Amino acid sequence: MTLDYTVLAKYGRIQSNLSPDSVRDITLLELIRPEYGNPWLEIYQRHLQAETTGVAAVYVMHTVSGLLVAAHYMISMCDTYMDISLSNVSLQMELNDSGAPQLSFVLHNKEEYKHTNRADAAERQQMLERFYGGTLRPLVEGMAAGGGVPVPALWGQFPNILAYYLNLFKEGLPCGEQHLGDRLTKDHEAVKQFAPELFNRKKNPFDIEPVYIENPLNSEKPYRMKSACCEYYRISDGKNRKCYTCPRMKAEERAERAEEMRGTVLI
Repeated sequence: MTLDYTVLAKYGRIQSNLSPDSVRDITLLELIRPEYGNPWLEIYQRHLQAETTGVAAVYVMHTVSGLLVAAHYMISMCDTYMDISLSNVSLQMELNDSGAPQLSFVLHNKEEYKHTNRADAAERQQMLERFYGGTLRPLVEGMAAGGGVPVPALWGQFPNILAYYLNLFKEGLPCGEQHLGDRLTKDHEAVKQFAPELFNRKKNPFDIEPVYIENPLNSEKPYRMKSACCEYYRISDGKNRKCYTCPRMKAEERAERAEEMRGTVLI
């Protein structure tokens, strides 16, 4: 499959060039260094109107999840790939019409590289290991330190999002390319088997058992509970309302929200 730049932009949040409207851009190597990353995080917090820099750090991971999805897309599905290592990526911050910050990535070197043997599962696994250990882990640990939040809270942002978009990719494959869906699945399963040391954790944060809860709108399609709180309720737009799939939501709250979603309770 030919690498599609529209896919990188839509799902990976990777843009072709640095925007002239960027209010603050920073390289990923700078982002993980406290002397550069912490002031940037404070600026992001102010624009986000988040309660703390910790909430802002979690929101950075929402964007970083796009880089994770892009890695799986290029490694498992495409004939070529681009360098998304820390030294080749900048993070830019733009403000939308309402003043809310929007984050995206820009690559310095935009060259495409051919896979040595994309059909080789071992080669794909090695590439994923380099990304998880060399790019994702430093970002998680750097933002956790900068925001003063537990490392697991940041790792927990990724499993559900990754599973969702990999399924989306598989469902959208045209006839004749279903083998790419098999590769996505195999590579995703391989990630779950990575040694915990790669993540600097006692347990692989992707090796988790999904927890499903009632879908008030369709009982045949239960919702998957998030692995960690996305902190949406702690920014101005969140209006202090947790997501229905939030692991912090108490059973009583979820039952009440379910009734609301069914339209039987007016709030």
